[in-house]
Amino acid sequence: MAKVLILVMVVMVTALPGRGVLGSGQEAPYRIHTLFSVECQNYFDWQTVGLVHSFKKARQPGPITRLLSCTDDELRSYRGMDLAPTMVVPSMSRHPKTGDWYPAINKPAGIVHWLKHSKDAEKVDWVVILDADMIIRGPIIPWELGAEKGRPVAAYYGYLVGCDNILSKLHTKHPELCDKVGGLLAMHIDDLRKLAPMWLSKTEEVREDRAHWATNITGDIYGKGWISEMYGYSFGAAEVGLKHKINDNLMIYPGYIPQQGFEPILMHYGLPFTVGNWSFSKLDNHENGIVYDCGQLFPEPPYPREPGNITRLLSCTDEDLKKYTGHDLAPTHYVPSMSRHPLTGDWYPAINKPAAVLHWLNHANIDAEFIVILDADMILRGPITPWEFNAARGRPVSTPYDYLIGCDNVLAKLHTRHPDACDKVGGVIIMHIDDLRQFAMLWLHKTEEVRADKAHYATNITGDIYESGWISEMYGYSFGAAELQLRHHISSKILIYPGYVPETGVKYRVFHYGLEFKVGNWSFDKAKYRDSDVVNKCWAKFPDPPDPSTLDQTDDNLLQRDLLSIECASTLNEALRLHHVRRNCSDPSSLEEAAISRKLGRYDRSYAAKSNPMPTGVSKESSKGATADANSSTLGLWAVALWIFFGLGFLTVASVVLSGRKAKKMKGKSYRSKRRLSHSGLMDERY
Repeated sequence: MAKVLILVMVVMVTALPGRGVLGSGQEAPYRIHTLFSVECQNYFDWQTVGLVHSFKKARQPGPITRLLSCTDDELRSYRGMDLAPTMVVPSMSRHPKTGDWYPAINKPAGIVHWLKHSKDAEKVDWVVILDADMIIRGPIIPWELGAEKGRPVAAYYGYLVGCDNILSKLHTKHPELCDKVGGLLAMHIDDLRKLAPMWLSKTEEVREDRAHWATNITGDIYGKGWISEMYGYSFGAAEVGLKHKINDNLMIYPGYIPQQGFEPILMHYGLPFTVGNWSFSKLDNHENGIVYDCGQLFPEPPYPREPGNITRLLSCTDEDLKKYTGHDLAPTHYVPSMSRHPLTGDWYPAINKPAAVLHWLNHANIDAEFIVILDADMILRGPITPWEFNAARGRPVSTPYDYLIGCDNVLAKLHTRHPDACDKVGGVIIMHIDDLRQFAMLWLHKTEEVRADKAHYATNITGDIYESGWISEMYGYSFGAAELQLRHHISSKILIYPGYVPETGVKYRVFHYGLEFKVGNWSFDKAKYRDSDVVNKCWAKFPDPPDPSTLDQTDDNLLQRDLLSIECASTLNEALRLHHVRRNCSDPSSLEEAAISRKLGRYDRSYAAKSNPMPTGVSKESSKGATADANSSTLGLWAVALWIFFGLGFLTVASVVLSGRKAKKMKGKSYRSKRRLSHSGLMDERY
């Protein structure tokens, strides 16, 4: 309960810092109400679903009301009363006096009705008026946008050229106050009470003025008077003396280029828009009953090139966590370790994968539609976009793991009610968040179940060459998915193991270096580096792979295989190099200069400590190696120093013989000087 309360408080403070509380318990003068107008049609129902969803997601303060214009006959057969908080208003699509068919007039007519008959209108201070074909991206707070009593805020509609010509002179006594505005409207309730009747009246007036429907007068490309309601608003506002604060950055049409540095808080999809070969037009969906057809969605758009965020699920015991030094390596969600099972005592670190995913789902604030699950021993070569690989709700995507033969034998029959739905998959997983929420617990449970089934660890049943139950987690995934009958799109074009021959023309998105791979006499096996600390030791890296120019060009398949292997290893080393740069490791060339200084007997211990700090998490193995190198270097420098000492001793004796007693006095001074030289040249090297 406390957690929910804290979240609500944060939202409230964000919406209105330092000025009281917003929401259902709003206090004057900060009460906001959002209105939008629709008719009893499928066309407006799917728009309603989109707008109301975005209203909630953006945490727009105050209530929202749908003004639903329907005839009595339409209302009797209407299915969507539960789509939004609704006030039914009389339909004026067919004008009761003139018989003119003009549904757009329902907007001002509905607002007039709401002001007269809704109790909500009596307890509100600010009104935000939107169209149904809009998506809210962030809270719309009138006073934060600059709205004042007598000065509404609106978006710019530059095509309303009638404000500048004869149309405004014909329909308002104050053409100089005519503003080219629409879309988003935010105003004080007192202003709306003055404006609404005039908005309706001027709409009727402009609609009847057929002599001035021409495009050059109205800006209406169809010349049919379809935008009469927009002019009704502008002329009505001019009549009652409302001058708008116009903001061209609040709203954007998808397909338009946003102004740099501005984040529109509203998207208006009133016009067709395209992304590559994909397009969307609301008019193409006029009769679409998508709201009432289960599982029906609009065609998925292309995914952004850089989708989402990355999170490391770090499984540690409390003791391990106290000693761990790699907290800043990645955005991290900490999860309890299940390496040693808390109930059975079984040691099986692989179970941490499903356990961690389940913990993350239950404890993280997740705002993502699709989740991509990877292993740590992978390298991304390009974006993994769910729709590109046909991922959908109920149809996850993964890569083939053909050695999971247990899907075809007794193992699947023992551990899932739907062995026919068992897919041999793993590695890269792309799954809809709703599926993952249903599936994660089963993944963990089936992993425990298969792990406990020691009677069926045999290679001929599991495909595990070690017969140790080590791939129980993989079967846990496949059997858990089968339980929910989640059938995968299996793609061999997402992942490749370095060392394997690639399929011609495929641009793999992921390297999985879980197995040893070779290029000529060079090889890489991650298992050999289990105890190596290449992260905390400055400029540590893996052995460099061969230069691509040295490869044999005769067999293109083998050439492409080796080029990918080299790319994988080089990418790992480049990642380590950049990591060391971020750690502010000293320039490697500086370290070379220090080595030269050591050979000349001028090694500075303080410099060494500064340029090669010993990290707290460095492994014992690397520490021993460093000590051995230092001892070897020290012995060499002692030998050089001894040669210098004997040489100076010889020169001193010669000087005594030649100079007599005077030279003896100099000898003491020379000896003291030599001692200081010896101390600075030798004692420092000893440490």
